[in-house]
Amino acid sequence: MPNSINAFIEEKVAMIIAPSWEILTIKETKPDLKLKILPIYTITGAKSVSIANYWVEGVSKKSKNQLEAWKFLRYLIEKENMVKLYENEAKVRLFGEPYSRVDLAETLVQHEYLGAVIKQADSYVSLPVVARVFDSSFNDEIVKYLENAVNSTANGGSYAQAMKDAQTGINQVLNKAVAN
Repeated sequence: MPNSINAFIEEKVAMIIAPSWEILTIKETKPDLKLKILPIYTITGAKSVSIANYWVEGVSKKSKNQLEAWKFLRYLIEKENMVKLYENEAKVRLFGEPYSRVDLAETLVQHEYLGAVIKQADSYVSLPVVARVFDSSFNDEIVKYLENAVNSTANGGSYAQAMKDAQTGINQVLNKAVAN
């Protein structure tokens, strides 16, 4: 079976849960495909939680030009520069990167493709795991524990035990990372 993005493009599945940038892939591959982007469904009365998926910019403590690098990052996050970047990106593709600034949220909340991302922003939580890192980091160890949990339940194992085992393993990995 193809991955969920390809399955959606090939119209083999009716819906997927994916990061906003995958909309660009979908529309580039199949421009005429009609799609609607919605916030993740939440059970009535339950607290809404969405997993954040984002890139982070930073400055290496080993950089010989730390001051200049920090000044550049400060420049990039200024409101006017974020708006210019978004506008320029939107000239060459379907839309620009969603703003990371809360004070710009209202400008995208009604956007056809990004509105759902903005509407659920208050419910985002970060996890200490990132997809597509491929660097033998602690990330890979965490992913393995999650994979083991999924495989365990797929093979008839207890959900509670799978989660307990995954949590124990993930805690060990995070404690090891903090100690280093």
